[in-house]
Amino acid sequence: MKKVKLICVMLIILIFFSIPFVNADDSKDSFITAKSYELAVNDEIELILNLEEIEYNDFSITITSDLDMKEMEESEDIDIEKSSDKIKMNFIKESNNINTLVLSYKIPETYKTGDIITFNATLKDNENEENEEYIEKIEIKIIDKEENINDSEKVDKEEDIEDVEENNKEEKEDIGDITPNTENQEKSNTGLQENLNNVAKVSNNLEKDSSKELQTEIGSNIQVTLRSSSNNYENNNVETVVYNGSSNNYLANLYVEGYDFTESFKKENETYFLTIDNNVDNLSLIAEPEDNESVVKIYGIENIDTGTNKILITVTAKDGSVRNYRIYVTRQEGE
Repeated sequence: MKKVKLICVMLIILIFFSIPFVNADDSKDSFITAKSYELAVNDEIELILNLEEIEYNDFSITITSDLDMKEMEESEDIDIEKSSDKIKMNFIKESNNINTLVLSYKIPETYKTGDIITFNATLKDNENEENEEYIEKIEIKIIDKEENINDSEKVDKEEDIEDVEENNKEEKEDIGDITPNTENQEKSNTGLQENLNNVAKVSNNLEKDSSKELQTEIGSNIQVTLRSSSNNYENNNVETVVYNGSSNNYLANLYVEGYDFTESFKKENETYFLTIDNNVDNLSLIAEPEDNESVVKIYGIENIDTGTNKILITVTAKDGSVRNYRIYVTRQEGE
């Protein structure tokens, strides 16, 4: 009887101590994360392996995906096996001495907005096969390029550009409306009536001559032609419209030397996207107006930071109308 009680006590103790061990495994930190879980086409996926969080000394990590895993690039020189559907990495903490490893992959244009790219990562203890394998799942969602712009960067970089656009608006308002105000219109109407009275006097002198034709200019904007045929005559009033210049504010051509936009240039399309390497220090941007009298200004090309940048091109026509073209440039992060 005593033996039975002793066995029962030992079982209870074992059960009691096994509970925290299970919870400890469940609460284990993820050994793999992604820098961003929402990216656009041509952006780089960055998977981060937190090697210092792994308690094993000799272990391996295998990652599988539908992507071509041969194109995956690693930030450190390690022992790695690559195939089309998976990569396998072996680590020995004592010799590798790596705390964090970054794996990067550029998203191909075959993916569309809304697609999901899945990675399955398996952690295995090479010294003790009895230890269970840990499996982590990473999902990357493909989003539209505009949604990928970091809100804080967008606010900082667009403040100056918004000021420029506001100044353009004020300059356009300064040109003014060619339509006269009510007071000036009343004065103009009074002068017009006086001029028409003069026309009537002139026409009276022409009633006796059926072959005479008289053309006279009245005021600065109205031209009247009088024709006399027997006792009948005709008055034609022609209003002269003030010409303020061409309203053509289109670009005839827009490109960055050595790079291609994701879409071909069309003068009606005002937004373009471009990706450059991290080691690019400057860009040569060409913006040719369709009308040679238009004024072209470029803002935001001086400092291209890592991440997404906005370049603004304003085209001001001769009459003051403004058209804005925008280029979103993504500068990739360095290793």
